[in-house]
Amino acid sequence: PDGLELKEAIPDALKTDCSKCSDKQKAGVEKVLKFLLTKKPEDYKILESQFDSEGVYKKKYEALRKQ
Repeated sequence: PDGLELKEAIPDALKTDCSKCSDKQKAGVEKVLKFLLTKKPEDYKILESQFDSEGVYKKKYEALRKQ
């Protein structure tokens, strides 16, 4: 259920900068994105193609790679 819940929440979270997320959820999202960007870039590209094919959110989350 958690994976399905996450998959359903991703589009809205991206559009609203996770405005409906709790602080704990925001921290979790940041941790996962940072991990994917630094350790699993090929998996990040898959997510990017599904949820950000136009590159709208890419710049915002690329900053996590440098942290």
